[in-house]
Amino acid sequence: MAKEKDIGAAVFSALVADDDVPPAPAVPPASGGEELRPSGWPAATPRPANAPRTPRPINWHAPVSPAQRPAPAPARPAPPPAQAPQPPAAETPLDFDFEGAQPFDLFDDVPQSGYTAPQETDQAFPDLYDRDPEEAEPASRAPQRRTRTGGGSGSGGGRPPRRSTGTARRGIPNKTIFAWAGIVLIALLIILYFVFFGGKDGDVAPGTSGSVPSSTSQPADSTPPDASSAAPVETIPRDEWYMVLANRSSVLPGDFTVAETATVGEAVVDARIAEALRQMVNDAAAAGVKLKPTNGYRSIARQQELWDARVKTLMEGGLSQADAETKAIDYTSAPGTSDHNTGLGLDIVSEDHPAKDAGFAETAAAQWLAEHAADYGFILRYPSDKTEATGMDYEPWHYRYVGSEQAHKIKESGLCLEEYLAQ
Repeated sequence: MAKEKDIGAAVFSALVADDDVPPAPAVPPASGGEELRPSGWPAATPRPANAPRTPRPINWHAPVSPAQRPAPAPARPAPPPAQAPQPPAAETPLDFDFEGAQPFDLFDDVPQSGYTAPQETDQAFPDLYDRDPEEAEPASRAPQRRTRTGGGSGSGGGRPPRRSTGTARRGIPNKTIFAWAGIVLIALLIILYFVFFGGKDGDVAPGTSGSVPSSTSQPADSTPPDASSAAPVETIPRDEWYMVLANRSSVLPGDFTVAETATVGEAVVDARIAEALRQMVNDAAAAGVKLKPTNGYRSIARQQELWDARVKTLMEGGLSQADAETKAIDYTSAPGTSDHNTGLGLDIVSEDHPAKDAGFAETAAAQWLAEHAADYGFILRYPSDKTEATGMDYEPWHYRYVGSEQAHKIKESGLCLEEYLAQ
């Protein structure tokens, strides 16, 4: 036994390195001078410092003292004992005799004993088809009627009667078809009535043309429309020389001038309208009316002289320059705002009535001009009912050349020149 211990100590000391084994606790030497070790602690074999290290086994662990070991885990509680299987409960017999039971109807919940299947007729909904009570039942339905017989076994003994799928029912009677056809026909007649006669009084619905031409809804003897109701005039040559406009809102440029002038009677006018003016004077004389053209073209420079003279006169009366210029507008047009500056406007009186006043409107010359001036291309420049549009008082003697075609359109429209060009 002692020999085996020595062999085990030698193997242990060969496997364990000096630095891997914790040093043994020192024990004071005895009186003999030798160091004492605890019982059971093997003495380490001295090894040179340069000696190779012996590899340790993979499963080697340093010895641990009992004091350093962890406390054991508490034991798991024992599982509860399994319950013994319970014997099956005794089945309680049903108090029902299946063998002697009579079959029952699944639909009516009526016992089969003494039961007769209900007759499948249309009396469940008597008013659905309005059938005549005396009408015989179709023969095609007769085979489907059968009486339920007793017995719980055999072919069809316990089954309910087969329900009809409705294929043998009658179609919709003629009464219903005629009723619906009558309703649709009445609705169509009402729609056609409103389509053809709804616009009878001239009130045509939006988006429809109506059956009555639009010309019949307008009175034949309608009065000339005013500026707000007049229809737009097509193709107005606003850029042509004879359509130039001069007023307080449309001032002519300062360098505006008439290239060539001509004299007719006492009036100097644009040479391009002289021939039409002469023809009008001659035709009026042939009709017994003696027209007298006067006060025609006035240059902007001449208009400036007249304007300055009027303002100076008013300032001499005690007005300031601003007040004098405001007052002068009532007597003289500012430069570039007079129709005389265009060379196309002039005053026309008669030898019988040379004064330019409201009385001229009652003369034969004024009446002849109102009727025939448009034929020669002239219009009344400042009508009595257009003072707000023109900015000038009524002047029955002042006429303006716009060409024969445009003169007739302006006369028929009932508009003044400002309104006509504003379309």
